[in-house]
Amino acid sequence: MHANLDSSFHPTPSRVPSLPVFPLPVLHGRQAAPIDPDDDDTEVELAYPRDGVGDMVPTYGLNCPNGTGDHFMPDRVPVFAVRDGEITYAAKEGHAYAVLIDHGNGWATFYGHLEHMFASETTSKRRRCTQRVKAGDILGWVGSPTERGFKRLRFELWTIDEDGELSAVNPRGELSRWRALPWSEDRFAQAAIANAA
Repeated sequence: MHANLDSSFHPTPSRVPSLPVFPLPVLHGRQAAPIDPDDDDTEVELAYPRDGVGDMVPTYGLNCPNGTGDHFMPDRVPVFAVRDGEITYAAKEGHAYAVLIDHGNGWATFYGHLEHMFASETTSKRRRCTQRVKAGDILGWVGSPTERGFKRLRFELWTIDEDGELSAVNPRGELSRWRALPWSEDRFAQAAIANAA
């Protein structure tokens, strides 16, 4: 059995790994949370909970890409790499993009429903170089699995055995311990410029 993600990365003398980062930032003083908190599924969809009926509705309407009755998701919310690692898969899946990061030491994370991704596609026939990320690097913007559906992040945590086989793990226990990074909606332009360079 694997240790939790926090302790499973053993530092080497030349590099001490950074602490895990929650995949979505704190917005309006709120932490994103699973849309279905009681679900035991290994696939988690994350969005920002409303604080009651009518909360944030003038800004993020109901029954639209930016809001439901219980949750909201602004445009251009960044998705962060949870830990340092190597992008082993980045491609369009249906209407959105997805990224898989191998963090080493038997752990991987999957990020789905991205509206835009800043990684190069790994399915391209062109020769690709290794794409490394650090904890907190922006992978893309949160999107929707359908053209006009509600935006949310699909997040999965996987273990990788010695044979390279992936096994999904329920990430809810890990998510609650990871540090959340702040973000303001006016910073998306700065991030887009930085990631394009």
